[in-house]
This record gives sequence, structure tokens and C-alpha cells, in this order.
Amino acid sequence: DYFARVYPNGEAGYLWNKIYKRDIIEHYEIRFQKMERLEDGFFNVDYFSHVDKCKVIDKVVYRYKLNAQTDLFKKSPPHYYDLIKELSDHYYDTIEGWGYEQEEVEDEVVKFTVNELEVCFENTYNPTWRMDAYRRKVYLEDLVTEDFIQYMLERKRVVGGYVRMVM
Repeated sequence: DYFARVYPNGEAGYLWNKIYKRDIIEHYEIRFQKMERLEDGFFNVDYFSHVDKCKVIDKVVYRYKLNAQTDLFKKSPPHYYDLIKELSDHYYDTIEGWGYEQEEVEDEVVKFTVNELEVCFENTYNPTWRMDAYRRKVYLEDLVTEDFIQYMLERKRVVGGYVRMVM
């Protein structure tokens, strides 16, 4: 229940803020998907599908170093939208298998997805994507017609002002 309600934002979506039981990983053969981004999310969904309980501590025991903005650009491949959709679909399929209705837990997934979509939209200016103004326009026009994006935009009430503006 905890995982379903806070995933994928904050505590549940990343690897660096958890300690995992190796025997669960080995027994269920949980592996990382071969992706450029969002592997943590897939791993955690698969891992927490086999966990009965977890403990949350309120102590800082890890310091995370933020990389330069240019490093973030390198981490967002041109097919980033596909990865975002794939992870969201995987999450929704999993929580349905856990017995949840999508609407019960979707605020966090919408927040995550819309924030990632904002990164995807911003990355159309990423030099490694090599999009001129015309290609950027066509790409964004195609994206905003996607049913998945329309669904997320209809539920974007849970995101901040900057992301709402970009979207």
C-alpha cells in the first residue's frame, strides 16, 4: 500500500535511497531493463511486487551529488517519451495486478509522468537531439495528440506551476 501510494515520486522511485534484500532479487530474478533512463522505476515496481513490508527511516544517510545540466541532457535519449509511457504503463499494469483501481493511486504517477514529460519537451532543445525549429514543432505537435499525454494533461492538477506552464 505504501509503495502504491508514493511511487514513483520521492522515496519509492529511486534506488539510491533504499536497501534491498538480495534474496528477493535473486529468488524472483529481478533485473534491470536495458534502457538509457528510468531503469530504477522498472526495477522498483518489480521488486516491490514481492515485498510484504518495508521500513522508512527519517534520517539522512546518503548525500546525492547533482550533476551539471549538460549531464542531464546526455541522459535523456530522443525516444525518452517512449520510455516514460512504458514505465507508466508498467506501473498501471502492476498496481492493477495488486488489486488497486488506477484512480486510487494515480496522483503520484501523474505527477511523475507530467514532470518527466516536461523534461522531454524541454529536451527538444537538447543539442544531442539535433532538432531544428521545424522538427521540434512537428515532434511536439505529434506528442500532444497522443491519448496518453491527453490523459495525463487532464489530470495535471497535482504538478507545480512551472511544469503546468511548460505543458
